[in-house]
Amino acid sequence: MDIEGKKIVVTGAASGIGRALARRFQAEGAAQIVLTDVNQNGLDEVAREIGADAKVANMGDERDVVNFIQYAEERLGQIDLLCNNAGISVAEGQRLARRLAKYLASECDGTCMGNSSRLARNARSRRRLSITYRFCGRLA
Repeated sequence: MDIEGKKIVVTGAASGIGRALARRFQAEGAAQIVLTDVNQNGLDEVAREIGADAKVANMGDERDVVNFIQYAEERLGQIDLLCNNAGISVAEGQRLARRLAKYLASECDGTCMGNSSRLARNARSRRRLSITYRFCGRLA
């Protein structure tokens, strides 16, 4: 996909893969980028570095997802690329069931809620939207 001139949203942008994606999109000429993460300090740092808008949001919480997508649309007008990268790492020692539930809430629920919120608007406007997502991690 040609990134130049695109309006892009990146979740999980405060560190790791999300930070790298945000930097790369800026380097490749994205018109505007809106970022989110639960880590305020890391998010602010990346946003300042690349000149992006940013809002703290938990992609495992439906209310946060809907509010963040609305925030992104207000800034971008349209979203050309929604990069669902938000995820979590869990500390050793937690019970597997609890870890799995938290992991799936972040990885799956957040991605699905973000996609459905944005896809409904795109269907009404008949605009094309590219969506990416990350689904990987270590539970044990």
